Amino acid sequence: MQASARVSPLAKWTLIVLSSLMVSFFIVAGIASAKYAHTALPNTVLLGKNIGGYNAEKATKYYSDNPPYVSGTIKFQINNDVINIKPEVIGISVNTESSIQKALNYGKTKGIVNFKGMLSLFGRKTVVYPEYNIDDATFQSGLKNQLGQYEIAPTNAEITIVDNVATITPDQSGKGINYAKAKATLSEYISKEEIPVIPIEIVTESATITAYSLETMKQYVTNSISGPVEFYNTNGKLVATADVATIFSWLDTSALQTSSIVVNQDLVTEWLGSNVVSKIEVAAKTKIVSEADQSVVIQAGSVGKAVNETALANTCIDLIKSNPTNRKITVSTTDVQPTVKTQATSTGTSGLYPGRYIEVDLSSQTLYRYEGTNLVGTHRVSTGKWSTPTPTGSYSINSKTLRAYSSTYDLYMPYWMAFIGSSYGIHELPEWANGTKEGQSHLGTPVSHGCIRLGVGDAATVYYWAEIGTPVVVHS
Repeated sequence: MQASARVSPLAKWTLIVLSSLMVSFFIVAGIASAKYAHTALPNTVLLGKNIGGYNAEKATKYYSDNPPYVSGTIKFQINNDVINIKPEVIGISVNTESSIQKALNYGKTKGIVNFKGMLSLFGRKTVVYPEYNIDDATFQSGLKNQLGQYEIAPTNAEITIVDNVATITPDQSGKGINYAKAKATLSEYISKEEIPVIPIEIVTESATITAYSLETMKQYVTNSISGPVEFYNTNGKLVATADVATIFSWLDTSALQTSSIVVNQDLVTEWLGSNVVSKIEVAAKTKIVSEADQSVVIQAGSVGKAVNETALANTCIDLIKSNPTNRKITVSTTDVQPTVKTQATSTGTSGLYPGRYIEVDLSSQTLYRYEGTNLVGTHRVSTGKWSTPTPTGSYSINSKTLRAYSSTYDLYMPYWMAFIGSSYGIHELPEWANGTKEGQSHLGTPVSHGCIRLGVGDAATVYYWAEIGTPVVVHS
């Protein structure tokens, strides 16, 4: 017969102790699971606060009263450079709700306290790392603001006109940051104990418009605009030439892509006004006769010449679209008869007001400054052309500013002094948005849109001499 196996006393007691411990563990775990079913386990630290025993409502109230913030910096490596950026700059914030849930569930497996949770019950402090949000828009804008110097924007190809010939300026590729990859890499580590240096990938960015895509447009422009357009007065004298580059600037480039010519009439009218109309139009000179005997002429008037700008612009546009061999336009004019004004005497308005006042004589294109009966200054001006005349009458300066801007005409007016609302004023020769200044040669000729233009130097003199409220008398 075989002897039966015997269990040693030590093994028996070891088995009893282990069984007791396991039973005790499950009893304690069960009690703890019931007690902390909806709260964080003891010694659970979240965002520097021990929230042991806190339920979701209490924890939410605490962090609402004590909003968490993200400290430290995040390192990004681009090329061989490491850049430190503060989290808030790139849209990183604590996700309080998910962080609280993470802390409430820490040390539990499906609601049952596990071994890590038991350690918390016996005094071990547990630090729970929070969850974070990364705002997409802020991340990209913030990172671009910090690292934008490493990017190179691509350059689109474009058609330019050189010596009246259409050429293509080639496109160039650029270099940009792969923002999506940078965010994805950061998101992988953001809620972990340590965030490594985040590498930045530089990618090639192609131009939107390539030289190849413009070849057809270039050929169409070459075929559609065979040369400059010349403008002559009725005496056959060349007044101005619109070269091919100027004509091209009037065209709608999106329409060119579909092989059609669309001309911006406003741009044409603006160019004609500055380069053609102003050189051909002549203001009518007012005829002044004696108030007592109108057969006595104090100042002989003269007939003016006016150009119909709209008709001229339409003629120019029709020529561009039809592209004839003869590319010459004779600018016709119509006579503008002088107005007749009676005058008691041939003298000025000396003593019209007791203090300082301004007189503007449209017929002589002159501005006078008076102090009572004393004439203290005479200045050559340019007032409104026939189609946009300067209103006559008695007014006063109502506001002043050193440099006014007209959105209607996209120009600046130094030493601005308004005398009819904000629509009419006295100012220095205007400066266009591209930096070009109206020429001094226009002084003495009515070419403005109704304002009274003074030359360089004279405008500053009048501006600092005249105060708000100074009377302004305008007459023909």
